[in-house]
Amino acid sequence: MANGWDRAQWFALAQAGSPALAEMRARLSLAKAGVVTAGQRPNPTLNLSGEYLAAAAGMPAWLLGVAVDFLLQASGTRDRAQAIAWLQTDIASAALGDQLWQLRMSTQNALLEAVAAADEAQLLKRIIELHRQLLDVERRRCAAGAGTSTDVLRAEAELSAAVQRRQQADQRVLAARQRLATTIGLPLAAIADAPLQWPDWDRPDRLAADGVRLDREAALLERPQLLQALREIDIAELVLQTEVARRWPDLRLSPGYTWDHGERKLQLGVGLSLPMFNRNEGPIAEALAQRELAARHLETVEAGLYAQIDSAERAWPAARERWQAALADRQRLARLAEVERRRLAEGESDRPALLSAEITAAEAELLQQGAALDAQRDFAALEDACRTPLAGPPFDARAALAAASR
Repeated sequence: MANGWDRAQWFALAQAGSPALAEMRARLSLAKAGVVTAGQRPNPTLNLSGEYLAAAAGMPAWLLGVAVDFLLQASGTRDRAQAIAWLQTDIASAALGDQLWQLRMSTQNALLEAVAAADEAQLLKRIIELHRQLLDVERRRCAAGAGTSTDVLRAEAELSAAVQRRQQADQRVLAARQRLATTIGLPLAAIADAPLQWPDWDRPDRLAADGVRLDREAALLERPQLLQALREIDIAELVLQTEVARRWPDLRLSPGYTWDHGERKLQLGVGLSLPMFNRNEGPIAEALAQRELAARHLETVEAGLYAQIDSAERAWPAARERWQAALADRQRLARLAEVERRRLAEGESDRPALLSAEITAAEAELLQQGAALDAQRDFAALEDACRTPLAGPPFDARAALAAASR
């Protein structure tokens, strides 16, 4: 651990402590409990009655009665309720799987931002040192009459700007660590000084997604949004069937026994609602509209997912090309700085020229890091589009879901 935790270790910690993941587990448990509820038959209702006749005149004075009320549901009602509950369990399970994936992405993104900001801060520290050396040289040159106060003021302004950029980078490190702490369910103080590890994050050319072409159908089938939309259609269909079945009322049987002032009486009551004013047309119309809405929502989800896949497929190659261009610029400016270093050694240049060239080369390296960070973000978007790891630690979605569901 001296070199810091890697992505797999941070993700394992997030799985153990993430509040969002714990909430999704609780939602899945709630859905599973709903299956039990849907499978239960309604309990009968026990009714007791009593009457006392004050002027009984030698006759038994009490009338006592007991009745049990049974609800006889229409055929298929309980089966449909159970089917809906199982579909809702599928939705909750898919949501848990989606939360696992999002937890992986959130953990990696926060770690990436923190590592990138830390490297940026280190590079800015070197740039600040170069600016300080340049300012010191300009001040000496100005004092010796070889330079101007304008050169000194310019060097001071550039040093101040570099210091501010370093402070901003430090703030980004802190913000990324805060996001990482929130993701894994720990206070910031618990990981404030923890070393972070992501080797070669600034080398997106080593990512194994060259010429990747997503299988759109497979990518769609892995998305919980699509599964949820499909299950909502199934639920809407079952709700419609239930509302249509309610055009025929449920029966209530009420067998009873009465001790009526010495006489024993057996009773049987039958109750049902009378379809005099409506035959459940309103709820049926609502169920039809809900089914139509669910179908249109599925189309919206599919369109959104296709758009995400298209965007990811275009963005990643373009980001890699921008990084390659930034790398070429950095290498070119590094060579120019080396030329200035040789010229200074041969007496053909001066110290300010060399420092300026080194600062320019360092700034190019900073731009290359920024391009690498953008490429990593677009690569993560590509992974998210196909819902499978394309680099880094392996991730078995089904095994992770099974473990999280326990």
